[in-house]
Amino acid sequence: RSMSIAKARLFLGLLRRTPLRGWPAFVRNQLGKARYDHWLRQHQQQGLKAAKTDGATLAAKPDAPQFSILLPVCDPSLAWLKAAVASVQKQTYPHWDLCIADDASASDAVRDWLADLKQTDTRIKVEFRKTRGHISAASNSALAKAGNDWLVLLDHDDCLAADALFWLAYAIQKNPAWQILYSDEDQIDEKDRHF
Repeated sequence: RSMSIAKARLFLGLLRRTPLRGWPAFVRNQLGKARYDHWLRQHQQQGLKAAKTDGATLAAKPDAPQFSILLPVCDPSLAWLKAAVASVQKQTYPHWDLCIADDASASDAVRDWLADLKQTDTRIKVEFRKTRGHISAASNSALAKAGNDWLVLLDHDDCLAADALFWLAYAIQKNPAWQILYSDEDQIDEKDRHF
């Protein structure tokens, strides 16, 4: 794959500032990032295409899996919490509800935003805990709001890929005896770069 002139200059500039003995590791690291970015873009495009093509058919089945997403919240960064909720709302698969339990957050901004959120989207249920019980108690409070057979755990600083629930539903339909599914993860930095 060709590298743009700007990227090549940046790469060479970084390489110049790297001690000579560190070059092999630096080059491997940079090439690994480029390969992962390419792989991720390719698979995201293929995954979204399949979700859009097959998702409506799967969702229309009478036994289509229904998901309750459990989201315990305790004084998160509001920007990260908004991104987590938005990632659920952008799912290509429609059968979900989001069960949020605020674990007595001290932030008025978080509590106010959650109160507004539950008024604007009927798929979102919010429980405001009076006392802090930590992640187990908050998760159990979210679980008490769940109305579906399949549970998905989400942290307040996580984001779901837009086709995540589709692929879970697809796997459940293909393997009806399964009771637990696990998905891998990657990391996203503040500039929305995956690694």
